[in-house]
Amino acid sequence: MNRSPLSQHEVESLILSLSDALADATLDYRNLCDSVATAEMDYKHAYHSAVVGLAAGAKVTADVRKSTAWLRSERQERNYTVLAASKEGSREYLRTLTTRIEALRTVSANVRGQT
Repeated sequence: MNRSPLSQHEVESLILSLSDALADATLDYRNLCDSVATAEMDYKHAYHSAVVGLAAGAKVTADVRKSTAWLRSERQERNYTVLAASKEGSREYLRTLTTRIEALRTVSANVRGQT
């Protein structure tokens, strides 16, 4: 593979493109954080509502109450867990974009130094 050296214009164009992608990804990350928080609250509400509902019923052990409450709130916990994983992936993408921008700044300085 024979590549020609990048020009200053190409490097700056790449930096601008990545900066735009970083801005978009940051907004997406913020929205994802909101979704994760909402999902966590939905799960906790469903779980604790189930615990309270069971407390008024027949006498059962604490383990049975916890397990029953978890089963009744499983869908909300699954949603929360999946969103939390997506949030981590999104955070890594932001880090990757930031690292790429920093690398291109170094390339830019090298290109400027060669001209």
